[in-house]
Amino acid sequence: MTQPSSSSPAPRSQRKPLRQRWASRLAGFRSLGKWLWREMKWLLIAVVALFLISGLVIGWVEAYEILVGIRSPSNAKYSVLAWVLSVVGWIIVPALIGAVVGYLWVRKVRDTPS
Repeated sequence: MTQPSSSSPAPRSQRKPLRQRWASRLAGFRSLGKWLWREMKWLLIAVVALFLISGLVIGWVEAYEILVGIRSPSNAKYSVLAWVLSVVGWIIVPALIGAVVGYLWVRKVRDTPS
């Protein structure tokens, strides 16, 4: 009898159940919150605090639009605070998103059997 090749999928009886397969695929998300809090807690706190202060001083809609880059910070009431919020929106927020994606990618590569 011939052996199945290593590239062919495993027979249905040898496969993991669907729940275990999904759990292994999403394993990186379980520890993502812990990793974010452990590694970037002060940066996250600073970004949230800056947004809260800007929301209270400038206005919530305007602070959001400046953070996202929809509105120019030069037209805001408190332009220094708005410029800081704009820089955070252009530099730190994409860096945080990149860090999360990089973390999830490393977890996926590390947990994938070779």
